[in-house]
Amino acid sequence: MGSAVNKIVDIVLGVETSQAVAEEVPEFYRAEFDEVDAEGLYFTRGESAIIVEVTKQGDQLYMRGEYGASPLTHLDGNRYRLSTFDSDLFLGKSAGMRFGPRFFKMEKRKHGSGNMEECSRYTGKYESAEVKTSYEVLTEGGELYVSHHRNGKHLMIQIAPDQFIANVGQNLFSINITFTRGSDGEVTNCLFSTGRMSNVAFTKV
Repeated sequence: MGSAVNKIVDIVLGVETSQAVAEEVPEFYRAEFDEVDAEGLYFTRGESAIIVEVTKQGDQLYMRGEYGASPLTHLDGNRYRLSTFDSDLFLGKSAGMRFGPRFFKMEKRKHGSGNMEECSRYTGKYESAEVKTSYEVLTEGGELYVSHHRNGKHLMIQIAPDQFIANVGQNLFSINITFTRGSDGEVTNCLFSTGRMSNVAFTKV
């Protein structure tokens, strides 16, 4: 499975994972680290949308994904090795990720950090004539989710005004969802983008 996953990494991020591991120490590395701060949901902002959930069972930390949990090996400080993806995770308040020679700064998200009154403006069903499918955006337990009949329900993380990321049928690499509004300020449409498609339009019905 590892080699197949690495090929996905190459396509989505343009990274040759076969290259030697980067030697530099990134800004988010911390030599002093308390593992009690490791668990949580981490995400990136920008073009490469990544969501990582770290959980703990007993004394072992795992990265939990769409297809199960992968163990993390502690290297030093807040750096952990994820051998499944040939990558490192830097956990805690100062967080990030390494793929091959590239580093990505990450943020640790607080549960239920959304404004529910504002989140309710996004809820509803969205359809696309281009890809002939539909998604539903809904609120649950103080969070915003996107749901699809094949891919299930997935948490949406806001990264900018009217812009979210979510894992939909993928493990690490997420979709970008950008909502658009009419002249009255109400949400009318959204655009989905991934590594394979860009700005696919969905209309709120």
